Amino acid sequence: MLKAIFLSVGILSLAACGAPGEGGNTGGGGGGGNTGVGANPLPDSLARNLSNAVYNSTANTLHLTLYGFDSPQLDADFVRTPARDITSSDGTTTYRAYSVQENSLAREYVALFASSSFSTVGAVATEPEFGSVFGGAYHIREGAYIKPNIGSAEFVGGYAGIATTLGADGHPVRTTGDIYIRVNFNEGDEGHIEGGVSNRKLASAIPELPTLDLPSIDLVDTSLTDGNFLGIVKLGDQAIGEYAGAVAGTNASEVAGVIVFKPLNTTLQEFGVFIVPSCRSGNASASCP
Repeated sequence: MLKAIFLSVGILSLAACGAPGEGGNTGGGGGGGNTGVGANPLPDSLARNLSNAVYNSTANTLHLTLYGFDSPQLDADFVRTPARDITSSDGTTTYRAYSVQENSLAREYVALFASSSFSTVGAVATEPEFGSVFGGAYHIREGAYIKPNIGSAEFVGGYAGIATTLGADGHPVRTTGDIYIRVNFNEGDEGHIEGGVSNRKLASAIPELPTLDLPSIDLVDTSLTDGNFLGIVKLGDQAIGEYAGAVAGTNASEVAGVIVFKPLNTTLQEFGVFIVPSCRSGNASASCP
């Protein structure tokens, strides 16, 4: 009963807060068996509790090290849970799902990871319990960055996230959306990036509200440094989080990164990921302008 009440309050509050080729295969690990390994390079504001990730997209394995109350230093092999996979509506990226729950009374950890030949991204989160949430995001670029001589570029694809409040069973739920990113390589020293996530919806099944629309979010203009970026996320005129990642691939064939934000000033949080092909690349989204 308490969970049902909490679910209703969380959903109603969220709905009220807003009205988002060139070797660049982003098929959720189909890009040549790329493996993300090592300490999390993201700043603490995005890495949060996630300190290390070992993701092998060929073997389909994931090992994460992160802080959590149930296990102060969770160091675990996550179990593949394909029923929770998220494939973007345009088919550009599949985000593979993994999970761990130490026992029936402990928090469940749900992770979404994807990789290409050039990037690995991931997010993990639990549901809030007793006022606390554990989770974090991960991103790493493979290979050196070479600034392209193309002026500007557009990137269109799918976004996937883990929301930490919604879910009738109290477990984390997944979100989906369409992401659009624009890069102007001629602005400033190395270029600027901006974008947004629209058509955000719940991917997890909630019979009461199966088609709940979630608010769009904006990825505010920020500069590139060696192809990397770190910027602010806004909902309307309110700053609600950060996004980070990198331009990657041959002739900037993709942009990959993470988004961590709180749509409301509550325990509600979302940890999101994206690998988005360039509209110039051979595997560009059919939704490209």
